[in-house]
Amino acid sequence: MSTFILRPKEGEFPAYYAHYIALVTEDNLLESLENQGNEIVSTLKAIPAKKEEFRYAEGKWSVKELIGHVIDTERIMAFRALVFSRAESQSIPGFDENEYVKAGGFDARSLESLISEFKTLRASTLDLMASFSSDQLHNVGNANGLKVTVAALSYIIAGHAAHHVNILKDRYLI
Repeated sequence: MSTFILRPKEGEFPAYYAHYIALVTEDNLLESLENQGNEIVSTLKAIPAKKEEFRYAEGKWSVKELIGHVIDTERIMAFRALVFSRAESQSIPGFDENEYVKAGGFDARSLESLISEFKTLRASTLDLMASFSSDQLHNVGNANGLKVTVAALSYIIAGHAAHHVNILKDRYLI
């Protein structure tokens, strides 16, 4: 099984994911995901209670909703990576991130419960990514009508989380 995931090349993912993939700067993706997970947990644990439901503008997600969105997206992308690694030939549907956040009820949860869920999910994601063979990482699937490789999904998970942690630090924790 593979423990090193090569950076995906253009054409292995929809163009709008390029920004997320570019945010992954370390060469060893699994190590990057582990380090990032620890950084995210430390950042979340430092958030004061009065900021947990803060929104930096009207109509924007709260801190807890942003974290819920990161969790939902990682879970969905990991599921896509799993089914594509198993050579699934059917298209996987997309999802409406705003509707998922609305239905998620994240503000009714404690920040600690979201941190716990994130830690568990990230450990599961790491185990899954480490289990893929080199051949599986090159498998291509169809998500929301667009082609993407298992390796690209692995990088998208890390880049998406980095993107939202940057927003959290820049717009919420000021």
